[in-house]
Amino acid sequence: MRLGIDFGTTRTRVAAALGGNHPLISFHSDEGDSQDWYPSLIATQGEQALFGLDALRVQYDANWEIYRSLKRLLENQDAQAVLAVGRLELPLMEWLTRFFSALREDLLHRSNLEVAPGGALEVTAGVPANANSNQRFLTLEAFRRVGFQVRGLLNEPSAAGIEYAHHALSAGALAR
Repeated sequence: MRLGIDFGTTRTRVAAALGGNHPLISFHSDEGDSQDWYPSLIATQGEQALFGLDALRVQYDANWEIYRSLKRLLENQDAQAVLAVGRLELPLMEWLTRFFSALREDLLHRSNLEVAPGGALEVTAGVPANANSNQRFLTLEAFRRVGFQVRGLLNEPSAAGIEYAHHALSAGALAR
């Protein structure tokens, strides 16, 4: 299954490549809610950490500390940097791999994405145009470590332009 993933500051979006269409994937909470985005959240309580949909579930619980801008952790950091979210300190790469691991699990088990058993998840990842080399490396390496097959990397403005052109061509709005 080929996917495009835009790892956003507050929301992560996933689109599938299906027969020339690129539908956004919907995620389903345990409470039955559905949205076409994945929360880029971390929740910590002591040594316990939750990510994505599970972090969203406890965001208003006073016993949990919420970090809402996971992607901002990448700015001016290296893979060895140890960062504290709440009272839990982990290397940056560990925060990212835990988040992407939760995303992968939720794609497989809490979304409308249909993946054949044992099917590969191929990813083209979107990154900010001003992302430095280290941010790009950290993002791609974290995707790889949790089992995504990384096929490419696109600057977010380029990805938006490609998507616009694809839809415009399909609608006959652009000369071929």
